[in-house]
Amino acid sequence: MRSILFFVNSFGKGGAERVCVNLGEEYVKQGYNVCFITLFENSSYIESNTKFNIFNLKLDEKMSKLELIDSIFSAKKNINSFVKKNYGSDGYALISAHLPLSHICASLSIVKKECLYVQHTSLLQENRHRIGYDLFYKFKNNVCVSEGLKREMKEKMGIKKLECIYNPIDLQRIYELRQNSIGDISKPYILVVGRLIQTKRFDRAIKIFKKGEFYKKYDLYIIGEGELKSELIELTNKLELQHSVKFLGWQNNVYKWMNKADLVLQTSDREAFPMILIEALASGTKVVASDCEYGADEIMLGEYSQFISKRDDIENCVRTINNAINSFLVSSNYTILKKCCVENVCKEYLRVYNEKFK
Repeated sequence: MRSILFFVNSFGKGGAERVCVNLGEEYVKQGYNVCFITLFENSSYIESNTKFNIFNLKLDEKMSKLELIDSIFSAKKNINSFVKKNYGSDGYALISAHLPLSHICASLSIVKKECLYVQHTSLLQENRHRIGYDLFYKFKNNVCVSEGLKREMKEKMGIKKLECIYNPIDLQRIYELRQNSIGDISKPYILVVGRLIQTKRFDRAIKIFKKGEFYKKYDLYIIGEGELKSELIELTNKLELQHSVKFLGWQNNVYKWMNKADLVLQTSDREAFPMILIEALASGTKVVASDCEYGADEIMLGEYSQFISKRDDIENCVRTINNAINSFLVSSNYTILKKCCVENVCKEYLRVYNEKFK
């Protein structure tokens, strides 16, 4: 049995972690020994009886960046022991690292030169140090999750070793989970989903909801947790929307909420590749996206591009939502879903890895 190795921060919290779980579960189905090296203990995306082979460093997320890097360096011997143990007679079929801290972890291991470094975010937009970023990734084999992110790394960072592979979704699983009941609701609703952090701009979603007077017909459901929750609740109260805006917290099955929504709204300032849009389309829901960098223009293709709103223009967002409610044609045959189908994405990772290292 050949092995596949992922370096990732954890099994919960963000989109990159969910991507790795989706890939790992598909590779398990295909008969691979799927191994994970994780930094933190969050495991909300996996079941207790998972078939993954896991080595967890059990780091404290409250540590400073320097403390985390020092702890990773101190665990180098144990990391390499785990890597060797699962190497097998034929070596690894795929090794990939996801997110900056896990990139560092992989770069300190014995497989640092046999690894794909997957970029899930714009580090320039996150105000990372450009020179350090250039030097760290210049000679590595990088995979970007959108063409926009790939273009940024090439044109602004001068990095040449780049591939683009879209994030995967398990379409069959979504089709099954979206049918589950959400119970009784008092009004139809518009839905926003994600971590309650600044870049997601849920404050903008609430202001759009108020400006468009959507509260007269709809509730606004917010799924997610994060550092800005109290501020968003305060804004809701200030705009006198406390009876119309519902904070649902973390939901294990977001697809049933998407499927029952009249519309899913994405208002981010920036994304690498907004998975919420992909999942909403797969859930059979109308969607309005912001013109954030990057990904929306790679997802909302053709006639659906009219449902991308100008993120800094609330009145334009209101018009786009009204247009979508009235004229968005829900389909089961979006072009992007075929590209993001987990089986196809798994094949693409293996193809790229074989081209680079075999």
